[in-house]
Amino acid sequence: MPLRGVLGFLALAFVGFPALALGQDTGNIRGRAADAGTGGPVAAVQISVEGTSLGAQTADDGSYTIRGVAPGSHVLVTRRVGYEPTRDTVTVQAGATATHNFSLRSVATSLNEVVVTA
Repeated sequence: MPLRGVLGFLALAFVGFPALALGQDTGNIRGRAADAGTGGPVAAVQISVEGTSLGAQTADDGSYTIRGVAPGSHVLVTRRVGYEPTRDTVTVQAGATATHNFSLRSVATSLNEVVVTA
């Protein structure tokens, strides 16, 4: 029994610890999107890391998390109907989580008319 336990621990160490070390090569970005006028949360905002395929959508409480971001400076772009798009720079460190909050200004949205004929 003791030998089996030692072998199990060694197998876990060889398999598990390198995987943990790989996760330290990237960082995360998290924060909230709020309406600039009311301060309330804004849901369904598309937040993307420019030049990558990484991004997230804000939850009902305005929160978001983007995982697996390479270390360095990145431009975050926000998009949502009814709000002005934004571009902000955030710096990510390996193995850390950067926090960046957005204050979004609402804008009027106009649509083209639709003509229906029967």
